[in-house]
Order: sequence, then structure tokens, then C-alpha cells
Amino acid sequence: MKNFDANQLSHFTGTERYYRISRRHLLTDGTKCLAEEAECFWMMDAVASLSEIGTADWFVLVRVTVQGTRATMV
Repeated sequence: MKNFDANQLSHFTGTERYYRISRRHLLTDGTKCLAEEAECFWMMDAVASLSEIGTADWFVLVRVTVQGTRATMV
């Protein structure tokens, strides 16, 4: 994983373009930057998969804890 500085995301306050990662899911400019810079497209895929397990909510909060090279999502 790259050495990622989360402060890079502070200048994203909206989006100018959307990036499709599946038939039903899009990334904003900021989430695409995060996925590329922190090398965590796996996290975007995991969040997108929530719609496949039956949540009908429009907004879902996912908490991610990273320890070394492992991550836990709740």
C-alpha cells in the first residue's frame, strides 16, 4: 500500500465527474482519488457489494479500521 495522506481529500467538496465501478455504482472524484492514492479499490468494491446483501437504505455508514496491511469493515 502506498503511503497515503488523508489531508489530500480535504479539497474535494463536490464532484465534477462520476466513475462507474459496476452497473449500479459510481465513484465521485474524491472516492476515486482515495481508491487510487491509497490503493483501496477493494474497499469501494466491498461497499458496493452491500446493495447485493439486501440493504434497501439509500445511505449506509461503513466504519473501516486498518491495522498494518489488514482492514476490518463494520
